[in-house]
Amino acid sequence: MDKETFQQGFMFLLGQRMQEFMDSLTYMHSGPDSMYMQQMYHQYCIQGEFRWNNQNDTCVFQPDSALTPHTEHMLYLMQHRDQQMHMHQHQGQIMQEDFQSHFRTGEF
Repeated sequence: MDKETFQQGFMFLLGQRMQEFMDSLTYMHSGPDSMYMQQMYHQYCIQGEFRWNNQNDTCVFQPDSALTPHTEHMLYLMQHRDQQMHMHQHQGQIMQEDFQSHFRTGEF
């Protein structure tokens, strides 16, 4: 897996920023729109460290601090438009669409 591409497309947002991001998806019409949106929202992402295994096929994201209790979170992995060409060079699987997952933290 291309670690740099993965990390550039990774966004971990919480609460209100998550809702704003989801609303902005409806106005996204092109590759430049999605790249602008991604750059804009990266400043609000939960910061942390990516830990990769030796084969570069498994990654664990460790946030820099504890997640806020009773808060909605969203993990979003954006497919890079140039990813397909790069991944074909490595004969790997490619993402066919963006990935997103939502969850709510419990009590600590």
